[in-house]
Amino acid sequence: MQLIDLECVLAVADRGGFTAGAEAVNISQPALSKRIAALERELGALLFHRAGHRVSLTPAGEACCEAARETLRHADAVRQAVAGVAGLRGGRLDLVTLPTLSVSELAPLIGEFRDRYPAVTIRAIGVEDAETVAAVVASARGDLGIADLAAVGAGLVVEPLFEQELLAVAPPGAEAWIDADGDEASRTHEPPGPSPHRRRRIKAIQLVGHPLVTMPSGASTRSMLDELYTRMGTVPVVAVETNQRQAIVPLVLAGAGFTILPEPLAEEAAARGAAIASFDPPLRRTIALYTRSGAPTAAARAFLELLRDAHRQ
Repeated sequence: MQLIDLECVLAVADRGGFTAGAEAVNISQPALSKRIAALERELGALLFHRAGHRVSLTPAGEACCEAARETLRHADAVRQAVAGVAGLRGGRLDLVTLPTLSVSELAPLIGEFRDRYPAVTIRAIGVEDAETVAAVVASARGDLGIADLAAVGAGLVVEPLFEQELLAVAPPGAEAWIDADGDEASRTHEPPGPSPHRRRRIKAIQLVGHPLVTMPSGASTRSMLDELYTRMGTVPVVAVETNQRQAIVPLVLAGAGFTILPEPLAEEAAARGAAIASFDPPLRRTIALYTRSGAPTAAARAFLELLRDAHRQ
């Protein structure tokens, strides 16, 4: 049964004949008669009494017309809803990302997107590692994914977006974690860009043996820390391990240990009194966009354009 079949039944019922009904739905009278006959066979009941050129509804036909009108109203509502989403007059955008990126990188873009398309609802899905971001996007539970670069399976498109620097963050006034040997690597310097805070530049080896506040194993920044210490041939001293990301900066400010954070979050911690330092050489990660193969939704396409424009600038 197709919608056109129901439209044919209503056209004949409303206009009192097959010829007038065929004109209403813009098909030939034989084609309309054939459709209605096929529908009657499918339903197992006659829909019309046929008496020469005059037709009238049977009880089954009356029941069919009532249901057909309701079905066509729902179908029209579906068409309007889809048209609204396609025109960004409704719908939803599911973004899958690392929590640190939701705060530092995506919040301004989400705000701008909502300003342009206020009828589109955004659902931000936070996960802790790039592999999970890729899996959520691949399963169609998310429209777009943004995370550090990782190998993924078939069916996904991965597009590097930008490099993000990670900084060491320590309690206010903590100098013991930095070797004060006066070499160039540890002197205070002004970082490039619009950063409002002065910071030291340190060697990663200078952090060995100092207490660490961090997320559990598997989280993106924890994985970078573990890899950093592995390259140095040692292991981190984990003083506090918490899955409550929002607790990390307060714990550092309270003197529990140091951590590493993406530069925007490190700068926010510095504004609250933390000491920050960049690494020499810099500790960076590549942030990438994860999408499924094929055409994205209208909302996803609009957000992609906004995201790419922002990082081209």
